Amino acid sequence: VKGGEEEKRAAKEGLVEFLDRAAETETFDVPEREHFRLIGPQGKAVLALEKESGSSITFGKGGMTVRGSPEQRAKAWELAQEVLAREGASTHRVKSEEARLIIGPGGSTVKDVERSTGARIIVSRADAEPRVQIRGSVEARERAWERVRYLLTSDECRRSVEVSVNAAEVLLADRAAALSRIESEMGVCLSIEREGG
Repeated sequence: VKGGEEEKRAAKEGLVEFLDRAAETETFDVPEREHFRLIGPQGKAVLALEKESGSSITFGKGGMTVRGSPEQRAKAWELAQEVLAREGASTHRVKSEEARLIIGPGGSTVKDVERSTGARIIVSRADAEPRVQIRGSVEARERAWERVRYLLTSDECRRSVEVSVNAAEVLLADRAAALSRIESEMGVCLSIEREGG
């Protein structure tokens, strides 16, 4: 620093104040399951956030910690929220009969959940244990999974009817053709369980 003693002292105080402000940290609540979206493949997303905000960002159990001036921290959080608001995905395992209930006759139930929540739902039955993938913003995914859980647990959405063994055999004959036809025509989702489980 060039100048007189007064200018040097003022510059030093300004530099110390700047460094102190830049060293301040703030931790933002970001669920661990969302960290990968902010970090990105090979850390590219977090590097972009750091570059654009001028801050330093780390992740831990407490969330996302941002080091920098108040303006830098605010900008980093604003950018992180934009990333999190974009589409992401969550996957849930369900039982086979639950997958059918979620899909509904002709896909009507899953379409209704998609319309009401803004999320995209994909039910995969390729594995022995089906999976439900929900895509959308964090809020849309949470609303969709809440609706799906309600469908799976609500007595309002399920009714049990006892049928004879002969009736069950008729419903299941020819790859459950009769069962499928009833589901399609009546707009219901049926499953047959043995008595006692």
